[in-house]
Amino acid sequence: MPENFEINFDVLKQNLEFLDEGLLIVDSGLKIVIANQRFVELLDIPERMKQSGTTIEEIFLYKAERGNYGPDQTEVLVASKLARARLMQAHQFRWTRPDGTVVEVKGNPLPGGGFITLYRDVTRDAEETRLRAEELNAAHKLQTSLMPSDRFLQGIAADCGLQIKALCRQADEVGGDFWGLHQLDENRVAFFLVDTVGHGLVASLNAFRVHTFISQYFANWQSLDGWVAWVNGQMLDLLETGHFATFVFGILDRQNRQLTYAAGGYPPFLLGRFGDEADPVFADTKGLPLGVSRNMKSEIRELLLPRDWSLLFYSDALIEEEYDHKNFLDGDVLKEVFTQGCMDGNPEHLFTRFNEMVTSRFPQGFSDDLTVICVGEAGL
Repeated sequence: MPENFEINFDVLKQNLEFLDEGLLIVDSGLKIVIANQRFVELLDIPERMKQSGTTIEEIFLYKAERGNYGPDQTEVLVASKLARARLMQAHQFRWTRPDGTVVEVKGNPLPGGGFITLYRDVTRDAEETRLRAEELNAAHKLQTSLMPSDRFLQGIAADCGLQIKALCRQADEVGGDFWGLHQLDENRVAFFLVDTVGHGLVASLNAFRVHTFISQYFANWQSLDGWVAWVNGQMLDLLETGHFATFVFGILDRQNRQLTYAAGGYPPFLLGRFGDEADPVFADTKGLPLGVSRNMKSEIRELLLPRDWSLLFYSDALIEEEYDHKNFLDGDVLKEVFTQGCMDGNPEHLFTRFNEMVTSRFPQGFSDDLTVICVGEAGL
């Protein structure tokens, strides 16, 4: 039996040399039972140190004397590492060698004492993770640059007799949401809310392009339907097939108390009145998204605004994100919160109501970008 075991053990050792991962097995006395060549390569230690009977202390001492663990005293470093090793606890971490190689280490205790540890070169994974993080950071910055600043909002609100409050939360992966305003004259303000398809840097780049198309039309403004047609055509000409955007484009006419808008695929927004308990109205936003068809003919809709009117726009994250075990916000909940906010008297209070609701029901945040815009008449 011992002879057969020895033969199988030799075969095992030979096959371990074909692993891409370094492997180390030590006994309860922290002496090497078996280690392969990849272990030697990844730890950058002499080959003699993989021999059976070599102690972990010898390896720690060798690496400490070479400065691999930092500037602290060798004895202190080795003693600290030995103390942790003797705990025989499962562990996982990454460390970077002086040459930049990133090694992932996973160890687990063995029944009866000792432990097995795997070492894997994850330099490429680490580099991809770093590049991905840089891309997402760039995407966040790019998307943030598309949003109107507080100073801009204050200026346009004062010029046009509006109160405006905005809540914009980017998802970790960035979802391509943006919105904005443009003053057409002393009584009219054009606004837009857009959600471009996708996530990450591609979505933010497409959002930037669509924002550019939208803004270009203001230089030679003609009409709302012309605006929609221009942006749709630019998207079809310059973006890859399949890159579309849901939207609401509108014009607020303060003098005539009228909202004229076109929409496609964006969630229906709410219209109500401050100080009024009457049920708010969901505006129709059915239609084709931008960038889908050259034959798109967006319907131009009109809403008469009551005195002390209030509007609430929100992106699909608000109604598609799950909370409290597969619950979703429905129209009745939105109406209830909206009505309570309107009864409080102004957009500031309405915004506060929604912000509190979002914080309480979605403490985990959102997997997609969230946009909530409250707009109402000034002077309330």
